[in-house]
Amino acid sequence: MTIPVGDSSMLYWTITNGVCADVDTVWIVNNNPPANADAGVDTLKHCNYDAFTMTANTPSVAGATGYWSVVSPASYTISAAQLNDPNTTFTV
Repeated sequence: MTIPVGDSSMLYWTITNGVCADVDTVWIVNNNPPANADAGVDTLKHCNYDAFTMTANTPSVAGATGYWSVVSPASYTISAAQLNDPNTTFTV
C-alpha cells in the first residue's frame, strides 16, 4: 500500500476462525516532512560584542515551525518573542 504525503488511511486487521472474528483498527498518516533545519554558519565569533544575529532558514513546508533552544549553558534563555524568529538577535 502506498499512501501519498499529506494523506491518511484507515485499515482493519481481522482474525477469524471461520465462526467468530475479531477486528482492530489502525490509522496510517503520512505527514509532510519538515524542511531541513539550517541554523546558518556553525560558529559565530565577535570581539567584545555580546549580540549575535542568527540566520536560520524559514521552514518551507506548510504548517512547519522552527524554534530556537539553548543547549549550553542552561542559564542562557531565549525570550518567547524570539523563540520562533529565524533571524533573531541573541544577546549573551
